[in-house]
Amino acid sequence: MKILFVIDSLGHGGAERSLVELVPALRVAGVEVVIVPLEDRGGPLTGEATQAGATVVPLRPGSLAHRTLELRRIVRHEHPTIVHTTLFLADQVGRVAAYGTGAIVVSSLVNTIYDPVRLQDPNVRRHRLTLARVVDGWTARHLTTHLHAISHAVAKSCSRAMRITPDRITVVERGRDPTRLGEPGPDRRRRARATLGLSDDAQVVVTVGRQEFQKGQEFLLNAFDRIATAHPRAVLLVAGAPGRATARLESLHARSEHAHRIHFLGWREDVPELLAAADVFAFPSRYEGFGGALVEAMALAIPAVVSDLPALREVARDAALYVPRGDTAALAAALARLLDDPTMAAQLGARARSLFQDCFTAAHSSAGMLELYARVSGRPIDRGAARATAFPRPPPRLVSVVVPVLNEVADLPEQLAGLAAQTYCGPWELIVCDNGSDDGTVELAASWRSRLPQLRTVDASDRRGLNHARNVGVAHARGDFVAFCDGDDVVDAAWLAALVAAAPVADIVGGAVPVRSLGGPNPQPKPVPDRLPTKHDFLLGVSGGNCGVWRDVATALGWDERFLFGGSDIEFSWRAQLGGYRIAYAPEAVVDARAPDDLGALARQWYRYGESGATLFLVFRHCGMARSRTVEAVRVWAWLLLHLGDLSKLPDARREWVRVASYRVGRLAGSIRERTRFL
Repeated sequence: MKILFVIDSLGHGGAERSLVELVPALRVAGVEVVIVPLEDRGGPLTGEATQAGATVVPLRPGSLAHRTLELRRIVRHEHPTIVHTTLFLADQVGRVAAYGTGAIVVSSLVNTIYDPVRLQDPNVRRHRLTLARVVDGWTARHLTTHLHAISHAVAKSCSRAMRITPDRITVVERGRDPTRLGEPGPDRRRRARATLGLSDDAQVVVTVGRQEFQKGQEFLLNAFDRIATAHPRAVLLVAGAPGRATARLESLHARSEHAHRIHFLGWREDVPELLAAADVFAFPSRYEGFGGALVEAMALAIPAVVSDLPALREVARDAALYVPRGDTAALAAALARLLDDPTMAAQLGARARSLFQDCFTAAHSSAGMLELYARVSGRPIDRGAARATAFPRPPPRLVSVVVPVLNEVADLPEQLAGLAAQTYCGPWELIVCDNGSDDGTVELAASWRSRLPQLRTVDASDRRGLNHARNVGVAHARGDFVAFCDGDDVVDAAWLAALVAAAPVADIVGGAVPVRSLGGPNPQPKPVPDRLPTKHDFLLGVSGGNCGVWRDVATALGWDERFLFGGSDIEFSWRAQLGGYRIAYAPEAVVDARAPDDLGALARQWYRYGESGATLFLVFRHCGMARSRTVEAVRVWAWLLLHLGDLSKLPDARREWVRVASYRVGRLAGSIRERTRFL
């Protein structure tokens, strides 16, 4: 596979850094990498990309039309499998240049650039922003195959602003290379401070970002003035290239009573060393898509004070202090709180570093991107060589149990009772992810906190679908191992202990679902299977309602939100296996599944199962999944005709006929919808 990346430049920025840190994993996986910057601005990233194995082909200076034509010639010459564009100008040029070449086009959505707060920027004109949004949305909808968002916040914002259906967006978070950033420690801190001419007892606040309206550095300068008198050892370091906010910042600096303790450092290559010298990292942005500088501070265990933005909460979770954007008083109070409380600061820093190691390393991000490329191209990528996981893994420090729910008020109490009876002795939390219930499910779950004090409820109602609720659960999980079960089933008392026991030797652990039919007439217990089932005669399938996944794997893979119900766990299982992840079976991890009580619900359930088959075939046919056999479909339809009389017989025979018929009708409907044949 060959991927051609188009980006505005390889200058100094988070998107540029993220691209360069993706290259080594692509090369290890055998992917050829070509990077085409629209402008050649120099800088060290070009050299880093070349050393990592990429071919860098900057475009020659010229008009936008000239560069579009030149890029089209490069695309035709290179014959890439995928053209991947990043940043607004590169998106437009790359999408147009690749049109009609046969290349798959992927664009990264890297910021909430159409946030209404941008209209407060004196350099932004409403009509220009509106025109940019319309053009960006049209080319995204019509000239791209798929879109990649670096956070759920970006995905949600761009989906709404650019009128992109959510199923066309996959979220893979950015990552940073821990080797480049190095290890935190007192010796490194002293060396970094000595280089900067700072004393060991100085209270150092650092912010990193280009001097632009987005980054909100003026709020930080004003907040620092508020705390400087009470903190005479405090120093503020502002790192970042000059931009359109520089004049405003220089004016504030000149008027500050504490200007001698505020240092503008300009663009720096040694940002990790600046962070190593810090006591607090400040990130007062007006809008953000992810926050690469925040992730680097987290990697070095620096406690952070950040604007309360959806993307930053998604990244830092409970490992930062949040303040309303633009609230100088709140920002000053939070900075003072961390400077005055070293114990709290150390605890936040430790949580931040642990979160970075679990979720935001370059390896985790690269794994997710490799999965995305494999899925959109239909070509498996040998990720095995690129993975750094060593088995056995250490036992999980904390387990997160995720339960997606939608109007489960009747069945959820039984599941919560089963979870309350777990025999697992280690620490664990319970996250109930509500997908838009209107029957009191959320209130019911909250009422169980007396028996399950570790229970939290989170809102996943912004988009319907089981997989969306699962992804939201993973995003809120604090544990390094995530167990999934459904709200309408019932877990055995040993369920969680069995999943965790098998976790060290695998990336994903599947449990047993013997379908003991908690609902339906005449429930008949079935034996526990001795192995995981093979689905569609292709690969093993793990039940999404009974599995455990290491959090780094769940983050890298993500549950595909195109599958709203049927086939969602099959797709996840297959993509994991094709990506080189290891799957284990824990037969003692038993979940009693609930069969639908009435024939209508049973028919809908099996219709969805059948309907998903054609979608699975379209996604995985290039990976070896065979088309269904028409002869088998004819045989089943003949059986249904011959057994029409079962509809008037005993309930079990009637239910079996409805189940099989609904499944086959679903197969037919899915084939029509996907314009393929999978009967």
